This record gives sequence, structure tokens and C-alpha cells, in this order.
Amino acid sequence: MNGSLPEEKDIFEIIRRQEKAKLAILKELLVKDMDQFEISNTISEKYYDKDFKVSPFIEILESQGLIKKKEDKYEIANKMACSKSFAANKKETDRILSLDYGKGDFALQLTEQEKYIFRKVLSFSNSVVPAILYDAIFDDVDRGVGPFHGYASSSYGKKRAKEIIMHLMRRGFLILDGSVAIPDRVLSDFVTVNSNELVSVFKETSEKIEHLAKENSELSLNIEILKTEIEKWDPKSALQALKVPKSIRRRIGKAIARIAERSFSEAIINCYLVSETLVTALFNFLYPSSKDKRIKHEDKLKKIWTDEKKEKHDFPGIKVIASLLSVILWYRNKMGAHTEMTPTKEAARISVASLIQALSEFERLGIKIDAQ
Repeated sequence: MNGSLPEEKDIFEIIRRQEKAKLAILKELLVKDMDQFEISNTISEKYYDKDFKVSPFIEILESQGLIKKKEDKYEIANKMACSKSFAANKKETDRILSLDYGKGDFALQLTEQEKYIFRKVLSFSNSVVPAILYDAIFDDVDRGVGPFHGYASSSYGKKRAKEIIMHLMRRGFLILDGSVAIPDRVLSDFVTVNSNELVSVFKETSEKIEHLAKENSELSLNIEILKTEIEKWDPKSALQALKVPKSIRRRIGKAIARIAERSFSEAIINCYLVSETLVTALFNFLYPSSKDKRIKHEDKLKKIWTDEKKEKHDFPGIKVIASLLSVILWYRNKMGAHTEMTPTKEAARISVASLIQALSEFERLGIKIDAQ
């Protein structure tokens, strides 16, 4: 390529990378100048299908200086250099233009919101049930993170996320077969074009997994300690000795009754409902200025668990409460709400034991529980 014009070098790079959409636009503009609407129609009908988005490739070529807009129409910036490049590489350009798709043809069609959805799917190793995918996106919207939070209302942002996911499925950019996934051909193109960005996504995911593994290890240790005591412990007698609101006493009594009936999942859910009340009471006690803010149950527990200052200097024992109630949350997620694991008598009894021990800590710290 010695002695070549800058445009020739750019076009040679497009050919080397097999970027079909860019080559198609350049080839058609060599024939005649066209406005954006005509370019889009020509490229979609001649090389792809009606759903193919051509405008991103027009913008890229314009930013590279290979095409320019004159009045309402686009034209080749240097037709001589472009013609020379096509003539010198005719066999290769014809081969690329005969392909179904070239490099970047999928990835470069995506908007920022669509790329964000792809990154979310990949954060679950490219296989995630729709409900969990929506929960992850909606959580970002509620926290003001990601491209769906800038709307007038969070509900509209969530609605738009669902609409875009469905649109990606209709176009074949996402597939749904029990779980949502990116098809191999699209995934390969997306990863190739966005490799640097995805490295940081995978690093973040890896760090999250490592953090969760550590938390699970700590919870497992707490569970093992509880197991050694649970068999010799009478929950009704322990509950009787505590001063708790009637509604909580009734709910725990219901959980104990469900264990006797072998309805272990219902017992765990009843314990979780009480734990929500306790977490709210403890959080409002520790952080009164955040009382009216909308904060997820899990995030409240995390904040309490990590507040070393209050644990060490103000209210020693709040970390124990957070740990006990996290055990109930874990069992509820695995055996109550989604039944990923078979609910067991031991899990239900540990949930009741965790509640009663947490109530004991509330009493020791003098924390009032607002419940009917």
C-alpha cells in the first residue's frame, strides 16, 4: 500500500476486515449520489433485509471522511481513490458482498440501550430467564444506573426496556428458549467489535461472583453453627420468653405450625415476611434520614452488614442480626420464592431459629419494632 492515498488505505482496511455494510454503501455511491433514505432502501433490499439498519454505517463512513453530504445527498469524498480500491480488490470485494453478513453488521446496528441489554445477558453467561433479566435491568433503573433511567418516570424506562428486548427477539438478535440468549452468529460479531469493553464487563461479573461466594461461605458457616443447636431447642418456649408484637408472634407461630404440617416452603416464606418487618425496623432505627427512601430489602441488609462504625462503636450486634436475617433471605430465594432447591425441614427450622435469635438481639439493643 506504499504511495496510496489515505482513502485507499481506509478502504483497504474495510476490505481486510470484511465489513460488508460499509463496502456495499461505497459501491452503490460509486454508481450515483443518494440521500440517506435511498441508501438505506437500496442496501437493505439488495444486500440484507428490510429490518437491517443502514444509518449507523453511513454515520461511520462520514466520520471517517470516506463519504460526505452535499445538500441532501451523500457522495464519495474521493471517487477516484474509491474506484481504484474496488478495481484492485474486485475478487475480494465481490466475495465479501456475497456473504450474508460481514464483520460489524450485527454489532454496529445496536443502539446504546440495545448494547446495554446485550451486556446484561452476557453478565449471566449468555443464558438468563426473562424474569431475572428484567429484575437486573429494573434494579439499575431504580438506582439511576444505565440508559433506561433518564425518562420522566422509572415505570416508562422499564416499559421501554421490555419493548426493546421484544424488538431484539423479533429481529433475531436475541433468542428465547426457556432462557434469553444471544445467538452464536450475533454473539461472535458483538464480542469481536466490543472486545475491549466486554473485558471490563466480565471482570466486573467475576468480582461479583467472588463477592457472592465469600458471602455464601460466611452464611454457610452461620448455618452450620445453627445446625448444632437446632435439634435441642424448643422454638415455642424461646418465643414465649420474648416481648414481640402480636402480629409477629402469630406469623412465627404459623411458620412453626407449617413445619409440623411439612409445608416447609410456606414456613420459610412466613419467616421471610417477618424478617422484612425486622429489617425495616432496624434500618429505620439506624438510618432515620433514609426512612422514606425506596431501598430494596437486600440493599438494606448489605448496608447494615457493612456498617463497621455502628457495629463497633454504637450498636454491637447489628451485624449478627443482619447475618441471621440474610440466612432467611437465602432460604427464601432458594426454597420459598423460586424453589430452586427442595425445601427441607432443617431449612425451615433454621429460619425460625434465626428469627427468634434476631428478636432476642432486638430486645437486647432496645430497638422498637413497628408492627400491628
